[in-house]
Amino acid sequence: MTLLSMQPLKLAARKLTSPQSRAWLPPALLLLALSTMFIFGGDRRGYFYRDHRHYELSAKNMAIVENLSINEHLLMFTYKYLNEDGELLYRPYNRFPIGSYALIKLATLPFGDDQSAKIYAARMLMLLFFAAA
Repeated sequence: MTLLSMQPLKLAARKLTSPQSRAWLPPALLLLALSTMFIFGGDRRGYFYRDHRHYELSAKNMAIVENLSINEHLLMFTYKYLNEDGELLYRPYNRFPIGSYALIKLATLPFGDDQSAKIYAARMLMLLFFAAA
């Protein structure tokens, strides 16, 4: 290569390393990371296996979402039962704010009785919360 034919290469290299041309890199990497998280973070197959690490937490949170209603005075509980005296008791769970559970309830309403689809929708919504943060 002659010195004259290398000039376009030097100019191209200088343009690629300039601060203005590298401004797209951080947003592109963030978009790649978030896309990967959404693609691989929502597997629907493993939620109902007993040894799956998200089984207990997913089941507990879906129980809270299912039980969240005006009829129950928006009390967040995992289950209710009758004791020996016939008194209705609740197993409360108020670790998280009601707003996120209300949004999850709205996101899962279209799926009817399909618990796997409900957990998937809730997980995608939580990933959106994470991405927004």
